[in-house]
Amino acid sequence: MKMHLKLTAGLAVWSLLTVGAAWARPQKHTANRLTAGVNFADQASQGNQAEIKLAQLAQQKTTNNNVKQFAQRMINDHTKAENALKTVAAKESITLPTTLAPKDQAEYDNLSKLNGAAFDRAYMRDMVADHTADLQAFKNEVVRGSNPQVKAWAEQYEPTIAEHLQFAKDTQKKVK
Repeated sequence: MKMHLKLTAGLAVWSLLTVGAAWARPQKHTANRLTAGVNFADQASQGNQAEIKLAQLAQQKTTNNNVKQFAQRMINDHTKAENALKTVAAKESITLPTTLAPKDQAEYDNLSKLNGAAFDRAYMRDMVADHTADLQAFKNEVVRGSNPQVKAWAEQYEPTIAEHLQFAKDTQKKVK
């Protein structure tokens, strides 16, 4: 009798654990997918902030009209994108970062030490690299994004990032 009770109790516990685990899996998966949307929004916001700050630095440091035009476009477009992302974040209860990522701050610090043509070359090299990585991240979000609002924002601004990449490449050729 005791053996039968232990076996029945064991099966009951096993059943609860199995059902509980099966029920928890979709929630965990959903939470991970939502977190991915938040992570993309965080990274995109930090990227916007970095592009704006670096472009403001470029406006101060360069005497090259091509670099000045590129920098002004970065300020205009990334300010617009950041404001739109803040609207999405407010609707989705996402708190966006207010400081630069450490890698972006390091990039700013390194560029701030340069002047003239050396600044122009380094800034444009960084802009090509940054926008290449950004474009891939935006494409991934458009295809795999799980938060509909964040995904729609990425889809709206993906063509702008592609334009920035081409503009950066063209400007880079002019400063070499």
